[in-house]
Amino acid sequence: MYEVKEETVQESDIGKVIGEVKTKPNDMTGNYYGDASNAYSKGTKYFEIINISTGTAIAVEVEKNKWQKAVYANEAPFHWMNLFTKTPLLLIVIPIAIVIIFRYKRR
Repeated sequence: MYEVKEETVQESDIGKVIGEVKTKPNDMTGNYYGDASNAYSKGTKYFEIINISTGTAIAVEVEKNKWQKAVYANEAPFHWMNLFTKTPLLLIVIPIAIVIIFRYKRR
């Protein structure tokens, strides 16, 4: 989880795109998963900042060609949907595991 600060990031310090906002937190519970933001719209891009680890800070494109620094605040809580958003391979592995289990039980 990152906290966006007032500090701007210069274009010369912007690296490659590392993600984008894909979901919004639940309005009732505040629960979220994946690349969620309560402040930015879906599609808002995240960038690496040259010479700064993404574990320390990233840049958020708050307007066209305007970026603000977002500093790492803490680990996001686990949500079961993260398994599917971060690991699409599970969509293949789970059905295969089910088939193997059923074949094993038939014996």
